Amino acid sequence: MNKPLRILIVEDSEDDALLTIRELKKCGYEPEYERVETAEAMRTALREKSWDIILCDYTMPKFSGLAAIALLKEIGIDLPLIIVSGAIGEEMAVECMRIGAYDYIMKDNLSRLVPAIKRGLIESDSRIKRQQAEKALLKSEEKFRKEKIFSQLLLDTSPAFIVAIGFDGKTLMMNQSLLDALEYTTEEIKGVDYLTTFVPEEDRMKLVEVFQKIVRERKANINENRIISRSGRTYLVEWHGRPVIQKGGDIDIFVGVGIDITERKQAENALLRTNTLLDSIIENIPDMIFLKDAKDLRFVRFNRAGEELLGYSREDLLGMNDYDLFPKDQADFFTEKDRAVLSGKDVLDIPEEPLQTRNKGERTIHTKKVPILNAKGESEYLLGISEDITNRKRAEEALLSSEQRLSDIIEFLPDATLVIDNEGKVIAWNRAMEIMTGVKATDMLGKGDYEYALPFYGERRPILIDMALHQEPAKDKSHTHLQRVGDLLFGEAYAPGLIGGKTHLSATASLLRNAGGEVVAAIECIRDDTERRRTQENLQQAEERYRSIFENAQEGIYRSTPTGRIILANQAMANMFGYKTPEELMTDVADVARQFYVNSEEHTKLREIIEEQGSVINHETQLHRKDGSVFWVSITMQAVRDEKGQILYYEGIGEDITGRKEMAERMRKSLGATVQAIAVIVEIRDPYTAGHQRKVADLARAMATEMKLPADQIDGIRMASAIHDLGKISVPAEILSNPKKLTALEFSLIKTHAQSGYDILKGIEFPWPVARMIREHHERMDGTGYPQGLIGEEILLEARILAIADVVESMASHRPYRPALGLNTALAEIENNKGTLYDADAVDACLRLFRDKGFQLERT
Repeated sequence: MNKPLRILIVEDSEDDALLTIRELKKCGYEPEYERVETAEAMRTALREKSWDIILCDYTMPKFSGLAAIALLKEIGIDLPLIIVSGAIGEEMAVECMRIGAYDYIMKDNLSRLVPAIKRGLIESDSRIKRQQAEKALLKSEEKFRKEKIFSQLLLDTSPAFIVAIGFDGKTLMMNQSLLDALEYTTEEIKGVDYLTTFVPEEDRMKLVEVFQKIVRERKANINENRIISRSGRTYLVEWHGRPVIQKGGDIDIFVGVGIDITERKQAENALLRTNTLLDSIIENIPDMIFLKDAKDLRFVRFNRAGEELLGYSREDLLGMNDYDLFPKDQADFFTEKDRAVLSGKDVLDIPEEPLQTRNKGERTIHTKKVPILNAKGESEYLLGISEDITNRKRAEEALLSSEQRLSDIIEFLPDATLVIDNEGKVIAWNRAMEIMTGVKATDMLGKGDYEYALPFYGERRPILIDMALHQEPAKDKSHTHLQRVGDLLFGEAYAPGLIGGKTHLSATASLLRNAGGEVVAAIECIRDDTERRRTQENLQQAEERYRSIFENAQEGIYRSTPTGRIILANQAMANMFGYKTPEELMTDVADVARQFYVNSEEHTKLREIIEEQGSVINHETQLHRKDGSVFWVSITMQAVRDEKGQILYYEGIGEDITGRKEMAERMRKSLGATVQAIAVIVEIRDPYTAGHQRKVADLARAMATEMKLPADQIDGIRMASAIHDLGKISVPAEILSNPKKLTALEFSLIKTHAQSGYDILKGIEFPWPVARMIREHHERMDGTGYPQGLIGEEILLEARILAIADVVESMASHRPYRPALGLNTALAEIENNKGTLYDADAVDACLRLFRDKGFQLERT
């Protein structure tokens, strides 16, 4: 049942008052309230009704928080008053509390309101009890002399600390509880200075101020200060002090009644630290965490990750339910699961469920839900933790697809191929392997314990693939011509057990690594080299053949030490860098980074990538030849390490791609010429706007450069701008050259040119989204543009830049149906509609070009 609460709200905004009432109802209160906004109304409300608490705005047209505090003091009613303001400085908030406000709350952080009210009500109740205690103390003082024995007995049996101090600061009396705590006797404390004997030095000045205030105001005071025992133990005490005033009006003594709050304070501080830590953990967990009220399933808490996933602020989310946020089918699903959790009171794990978000579309989440029980074992809240697994699901699907493609490739390799996992079990046995061994894949897959060696050798034993996986070549004595290059291991062997009898095999085995560089499997490709072996009788011939392959490779192959010295190179490598022989190259090059790289820092970058990813593949960079000339190279490189993981050397393959890069540049220039030809075609169709596209392209490119966009993106903007009116070739020429104001029908035909341009170009593969830029260059930020009515970020940034350049050039230039409006008018148009029709950053860039940097449109 909700707790009743009588609230007087001093507030000029009915909406703000209702928000406050809503927050209180969410937290278990049943508020009875009245809203006032003037001093007269507040005075009447206080006189006619009793209230538990006052919530007061700081600034109102006819009243203020300071005036309300003063009025409350004037009337003399003891009620906690909390300032609830939308904008109040910290100094003013502190001033309000100094003169009598209990606390202050910001309207945008109403989550603090209920705790503040609870504390205020508790302290108000405490004050009432203290007042009652003080009244009782006054009565006991009247009877002090008449009932001294009874009073002393009462003092000594009271668990509270009681002390009487003379006006001169000397201790007159302490009850037994206080004497026991301080470890003194009655005789020892009489006449000693209270401050210097029983108060720690660092607290004395504060207590002096308390005594001064009691003397000044001549009324009771509540304060907290420490006392220290004979043995050095300190107590934190809540003192209720008051003066005893003689008939003549002079203060006779000070009486203090204290409650030992040491343990309570320690518990409160520990609880505060725990709550702060818990809040910090919840806020920084990357998964969405939410809390729902068990009764109505409305959200009462969200963490930052929940805001980011759903696309709403927590202020918007709190108080909502699933039906306010999600499609009905999803909301029904969530609600059904919530009720099941609350009734079953067990953890519910939902591995996958769809979630419709505001900004990220539909996501897939993994959710766990658990009921939070109260002291009676009833479900009070529902706690949910949701992990966004959308990207992981996509990655898993991509991985499955990739694994299937890899399996297909292995299956149709011409060489007999097998793959084993880290445990030595067969996970692939292709068709060529079935043909070579006569063993079906279904009989071999999943087998371990060297079963795959039986068809070759008639016994279980390690073969080349095991040597690659475990890097222990001594295990297999039958292989010859072993050579390891990084993860690759080459070898030859005779297999006596195959169908055709004794067969000479050549094999290549390699480790298979995941994206993190971890070894996950090994693969071996085996070829029947019996015929080749018959023509190459000895090991020397086989080695020479391998050497020939190395020497005659079209790509440069090399090894280099971690310090940058070349220790192996083929002739292609020497030729690439302008050396006559590999030996000359290896002798001359002592520091690859300094002697080869145009930018030596890039060599360091490549080594860092290898450390992170295991290898660098097809990295394009510029290098120096021996004569200092520069050329382009595509580098594939990896590090070879010893058993301790230390780098022995880097090995790589380099391909001279200078010709390819030059060809790409020629293709880019050819594309530019093609775009220019299209632009000319458009201008022929619309002679009155001759040069318009070119000038728009110049301005758009300058704006993109001013906005510091990447060079490639700037090129795309320039290309699209040069043909942005391509779609006008589908508009009748007589409309384009019409010198009169266009009719609505004629203008609607012209408006089709954006979509028409897109339709013409959408099938052409540009390096940039040219077709989209053309279709969206008449869209506007507020959705009033055409043809799609896109809004804000839905419009390509390139199209937003093009739109502004198009507007400025069009307004500044002559048109068949009107004279030029002038550049100033054009700039005023985009400035006045910045952020509404036009992108704000792009407008600022355009204005800087014309007003600060002297940019001018080309004259036609």
